[in-house]
Amino acid sequence: MPSTTIHIPAELLAVVDARAAAHGLSRNRFILQAIQKCVEADDSWDPEFLSRLRRPRSRSEIDAVSEMMEAIGQARSSKAPPEL
Repeated sequence: MPSTTIHIPAELLAVVDARAAAHGLSRNRFILQAIQKCVEADDSWDPEFLSRLRRPRSRSEIDAVSEMMEAIGQARSSKAPPEL
């Protein structure tokens, strides 16, 4: 099996090791399973949808979102609108 090297912050690696131990897995097996789950989950997204999310927004789209957020904020009576 091919190998690769990745750099993981110490704090994250400590969490990975603790979770791997809790599941009775080696660090390597735990990371492989996590990557596999991530890859499989990504397959459920339509590539066209994802590419549209990544494209730059036009000024009219930005203005429309701002207008929508303002209208939502004005319609809310009990709490402030969430930060997006």
